[in-house]
Amino acid sequence: MKIEQEFRALTDYAVVDIETTGINCSTNDIIEISALKIDGGEIADSFSELVYTSKIIDPFIVNLTGIDNSMLKDADDISSVLCRFFDFAEDRVIVGHNIGFDMRFISHQAQLNFGFTPSNKTLDTLKLSREALPQLKCHKLSYLKDYFGIEGVSHRALSDCTVTYELIQKILNLR
Repeated sequence: MKIEQEFRALTDYAVVDIETTGINCSTNDIIEISALKIDGGEIADSFSELVYTSKIIDPFIVNLTGIDNSMLKDADDISSVLCRFFDFAEDRVIVGHNIGFDMRFISHQAQLNFGFTPSNKTLDTLKLSREALPQLKCHKLSYLKDYFGIEGVSHRALSDCTVTYELIQKILNLR
């Protein structure tokens, strides 16, 4: 109930999702970062940018995300995109599904590029799902999307932000 209460108290926050070239923030790159600005519980604005990488994106990641190197050739580098992302997110609570993964990458890049890590509070919809729906055997975002009949494309950052936002509404409306 603790996590659910924290979510119920939220009115203004940012839903965040990233796509990456792999799972290790020290050796892999962010290739897409998106966010929804939530004001008064409603979507007020969105942010979504692809991020340039000099690394060749593994075919597995291309297949998973649909993002390939040709899509990133004219994208800005991570420092420019992160500046705009931080301006967008401001000091809001950052919400995401398995948000620790996203924040490890964002914090690592912020430390490398700017010498600081963001201090935003975070809330995790994965933990919310586990608390509110303990009977489910799977709590992956793609599974929950199907379970609740939420429309969206998996593994594209802005779509995953929208699915995450709708997931919060669905779970909070269960009770």
